[in-house]
Amino acid sequence: MGLTMKQRHAVIAELSRRYRRGSKLERSAILDDVVDLAEYNRAYAALLLRRFGDQTVYCRGGILLKPTVKRKRKRAPVYGAPVHHALRKIWAIFDCPCGKYLAPSLPEMIRVLEREEEIALEPEVRTKLLEISPATIDRLLAHDKRGLQIRGRTHTTPGSILKRDIPIRTFGDWD
Repeated sequence: MGLTMKQRHAVIAELSRRYRRGSKLERSAILDDVVDLAEYNRAYAALLLRRFGDQTVYCRGGILLKPTVKRKRKRAPVYGAPVHHALRKIWAIFDCPCGKYLAPSLPEMIRVLEREEEIALEPEVRTKLLEISPATIDRLLAHDKRGLQIRGRTHTTPGSILKRDIPIRTFGDWD
């Protein structure tokens, strides 16, 4: 027949402390016992024994577990605010092309804009702008592109008054 959920919970609570402190052979023996008693899958039983009681959050099977938190790897930004500001200005001057068209022509654009004194770039900003990829350009300018999209073009619906006033030729007589 098997154990009830409360009994399984009690077994996991009792054996989890020994499981964490035990050697590999002891852990394997404890795991075998839990699999036989609670009728859990071996991998699930090992998970429960490793994490039992860390934090009170309900999981499948009524066993309390600590939630797994995925930590996102933090990278230092390669293209900071000065590069973004200069890219936005160049993009606006040349009528908002996409990154695929902007990236290959960027070296020539920067040279012309500096010659005409439209833009003044520091050397490190210039080198980063010359190395930037089309996908990164699109990613950096995504917020600005969203601001230019047309939203809510119309809310009107066709009415019956206008339909009545437009004459339509039918098989009958025309007035």
